[in-house]
Amino acid sequence: MNIEIWLMLIIAMLLFGAAALFIMIRQASKLKITEADFTKEGKEPVRFVLISDLHISLMPIHWDYICTNISKAQPSFVVVAGDLVFKKKDGSGVLFFFKLLTEYVTCPIYVVYGNHDNNKLFEHDEKLKKSFTETLEMISSRIKVIENRTVLFQQEDREISICGAEDFRVISKKTTDFIKNERSKAKEKGQDFLLVSHNPGILEILEEETADLAVLGHYHDGQVHLPFRTEFHILRRKDKLACKGYIYGKHTYKKTPIYITSGLGNTNLAIRYKSTPEIAVIYM
Repeated sequence: MNIEIWLMLIIAMLLFGAAALFIMIRQASKLKITEADFTKEGKEPVRFVLISDLHISLMPIHWDYICTNISKAQPSFVVVAGDLVFKKKDGSGVLFFFKLLTEYVTCPIYVVYGNHDNNKLFEHDEKLKKSFTETLEMISSRIKVIENRTVLFQQEDREISICGAEDFRVISKKTTDFIKNERSKAKEKGQDFLLVSHNPGILEILEEETADLAVLGHYHDGQVHLPFRTEFHILRRKDKLACKGYIYGKHTYKKTPIYITSGLGNTNLAIRYKSTPEIAVIYM
């Protein structure tokens, strides 16, 4: 094969790579609004918005556009299911985003943290975590970090006990016992029980029917799809639930209805392929 053919092949490969990269960058900048209905028969639905995995420095979608679409959904409350940051320096950006969000919505905003928050922002330092939580909640009385806490949401004749759980990778028996007890209390009072956590892996260590609904993030719907979903089977084998096929969207696992969002931001690079950032509008 002569030099001219080699050059043509190299140029073709470079052009193909550039085109693929352009497509993936564009995909990461798109936004879809997804609706999922979990309303039980005979109950008036409560509508809320679920977002996750902001990874704020790797979220190329315009923040005003995100907040506008959350506002248009007219949610009764907003759930943010962890991974607010990608790197340690992202803390100030997260605070600005939440300040902006409170200017667009007047409903409660419930937050839990994810593995990136614990690893990068807090560096597993409880004092840093407490300080950031206080600063975040000072933005508005409507922002509540509910990690290992339960809050009661009331709308007309509906009562929803919203329980936030710490990230699966740092979870303790104390937390799993707490979830079990809160679930029992909600049942006794005739309240619906909504579990909020970052990593769907938490469901593997909880009991059957652990919630009336669990909402989660973490997987990014794979972010970049590979053939046969090998992004999980080879690259992310520790995500056991995803390897079983529970990657994105509406499912039932161990008799618990669940919704796993694809998130808004990205990990490592702001690229996606066959995975679209989303705002999930959930009816419960």
